[in-house]
Amino acid sequence: MNDKKARIIAIANQKGGVAKSTTTLALAAGLARRGGRVLIVDADAQGNTTTVAGGDGEPDLFDVLTGKAKAAAAVHDTQFGAVDDTIFGARIIPAGRRLFVAEAEVENIELLRDALQSIRADYDYIIIDTPPALGILTANALTAADGVIIPANAELFGLQGIAQLKKTIDAVKLRNPNLAVYGILLTRHKANTRLMNDMADMAGRIAADMGTVVYKAKIRDSVGVKEAQAARRPLQDYKAAKGATEDYETFIGEFLAQTGGAK
Repeated sequence: MNDKKARIIAIANQKGGVAKSTTTLALAAGLARRGGRVLIVDADAQGNTTTVAGGDGEPDLFDVLTGKAKAAAAVHDTQFGAVDDTIFGARIIPAGRRLFVAEAEVENIELLRDALQSIRADYDYIIIDTPPALGILTANALTAADGVIIPANAELFGLQGIAQLKKTIDAVKLRNPNLAVYGILLTRHKANTRLMNDMADMAGRIAADMGTVVYKAKIRDSVGVKEAQAARRPLQDYKAAKGATEDYETFIGEFLAQTGGAK
């Protein structure tokens, strides 16, 4: 019997447009291609991660959170992360339109954590994409997670918003005291201008206040990322996204070195 349990990673930031879904998908594909058994949980009702990765259908996350289905029944196959469609890629618990009403119908922030326990030994990594809000779905993701990665644009308002996320993380730690902040990942990075360097310095100060790091990898802004998503392919398969792919691969290497691989 396999008693090894997946490392659960939340990708969170209440600000939209910071590449949470892109980071979720790139991390999932990269870990799957390294031989990891990967499950994506799409907790964002917009469903962008589900759309790109595929595997949509019912039961979905709403059914899991409302007790209508077990987590195992809501897992769907995808080829996301597969190489030439010959190696099984990441799997997914998809978002669905009904997830929009979860904020009104779900009150317990421990539902996702409890639901994932029954399948946790089946995976090496479970990666949770969260909505751009600090509501019940994000709280469920943080309560379930071993650690959180915070994607953030290198801009003033985006970085200032992390302070609000810190308050939510601190509150969640009352239920999940072992929750770690793995680090801040700067995304949609442009040329090394003075402004970008100033924002990187600001991110470093915020990270120090949170007791964490800013990853050395900075994800370049690239139109190829959107093209890869439109084609529903991992960045690793898309030549036009080469720069962003290289950056994400560097980040994944940092993450694996930081965490020591699968838990």
